[in-house]
Amino acid sequence: IALLDEAMAAGARQASACAELALDRRTVQRWRASDGAVREDLRPVTHRPPPIVRKVAPAWASYHSAGGVNFGRRLTALGIAAKIIHLYGYTYWPIFERLDTELTERNQRRSRVMARLSQSRPARGKTAKDPRPARRLNAEGIEYSHGN
Repeated sequence: IALLDEAMAAGARQASACAELALDRRTVQRWRASDGAVREDLRPVTHRPPPIVRKVAPAWASYHSAGGVNFGRRLTALGIAAKIIHLYGYTYWPIFERLDTELTERNQRRSRVMARLSQSRPARGKTAKDPRPARRLNAEGIEYSHGN
């Protein structure tokens, strides 16, 4: 506070002096009493009500408990995000980036699984019939039994 007062006495504005000292202007206001004297920080002793705990699960909780949003919904959301960015600017870019990253990662996982499956097939001769039921991958790349 002494350095701040010294800078302001030399003609600096409070905002520039705070920026130079890496102090927030609101912090300086909390440290000063109305008469200009330095006072202790009252935040630790201020009475605050306890936080409100939600008793109802948010709407998206059912999607997460079911393993997330499916591929089609992500693809639709990515298209909507692109239109929003086109109309309103790059403020919404982080949403687009996250959706695009999720779709790219999903496609890479699926490609890796399919590449591994194609490598594990026998190259020559007749293939022996596998007694186990056929297995397939759903749109999310999760294996499931055909007919079960």
